[in-house]
Amino acid sequence: MTLLFNSHGRLGLIDKDGLNERYLSFDLPNQVSWSYGPQFADRRRMILVSYEEGNTWEGNVQTHLWLYDRVKDQIIEEIATQNKPTPFMVCSGIIPGEERIFANPIIDGEQRVWTMNLDGSDPREVTRAGDGFTYCALLSPNA
Repeated sequence: MTLLFNSHGRLGLIDKDGLNERYLSFDLPNQVSWSYGPQFADRRRMILVSYEEGNTWEGNVQTHLWLYDRVKDQIIEEIATQNKPTPFMVCSGIIPGEERIFANPIIDGEQRVWTMNLDGSDPREVTRAGDGFTYCALLSPNA
């Protein structure tokens, strides 16, 4: 078993016994910080989030969602690039069937919930303007 953690904007891994601490490193320009996103059912692929320079709490930092292969230790491709509703968007979950995700863009100071295909096409708003700041969104195990 490997434990995943984030330290100072870097993605770390360590064995459950505390040995073999290591950090992921990607040669992608302008990406200054990283965080883990959800894993696919195969436990091999997962979504990573990268952040460009800026204050993330203001919600206007450019983020990128990446499909990452843990076995090959490499990024496969950038995802959710079509119809991106705002520069700042993180991914909270992968919808069963693994063809859609639910994401949390910050729009006009409110973090919202949207669903979309992996490439970003067919976006659908779940929460709308005025619904408030939505955070800690999780997928129900009944989904």
